[in-house]
Amino acid sequence: MKKLIRLSFTVISTLLFSVNSVVAQNCFEEVDVEIRLMLVIEGTNTNGITLAESYEYISKIVIEIDTLESIGFQGYWFLRVSIVDRPSEWNGDIPILGDNCNGYVLALRKSGGLVHKINGFIYNDLSAIFTTPNRSIMSKRKFLKTHAIKGLDLECLYSAWKSNSYDTTKYPCLQSCLNQLIVR
Repeated sequence: MKKLIRLSFTVISTLLFSVNSVVAQNCFEEVDVEIRLMLVIEGTNTNGITLAESYEYISKIVIEIDTLESIGFQGYWFLRVSIVDRPSEWNGDIPILGDNCNGYVLALRKSGGLVHKINGFIYNDLSAIFTTPNRSIMSKRKFLKTHAIKGLDLECLYSAWKSNSYDTTKYPCLQSCLNQLIVR
């Protein structure tokens, strides 16, 4: 009986995730502009890159957006944004987007379509996923038992958020895709 229930849960979860992927794919066209704007702003944190240069570069890159499986976040889709092709004519001394990460992660709110930066950016909007209106903040232990995002170290992100820290040495999960390129 337990095997049947477990199998049913797996099948239902797979079907629900497939539906979410299809729905999220339809949202990608509308979200693409917002994602690119976030990347343009992120690009201006690179040594000597102006807003105009960043915009020109980002408008020419090819990005791939994939959904990430998650548990416990009913109000969000999680998207991994990867840069799959860069303009060959870019002549900047330093690339705008670093190669030291496996993509940017965003949380797309299902109602309202707000996009929150979760991982890979210099500053992430972690409070968007760790707090919910009209709900008390869960302890880390309880939160991690009921929530997961495939491919993300939620324990590290939660600890960094809770301590209000941007220390990438103490919390390596906060490493920006631009980490090696930033001038402070």
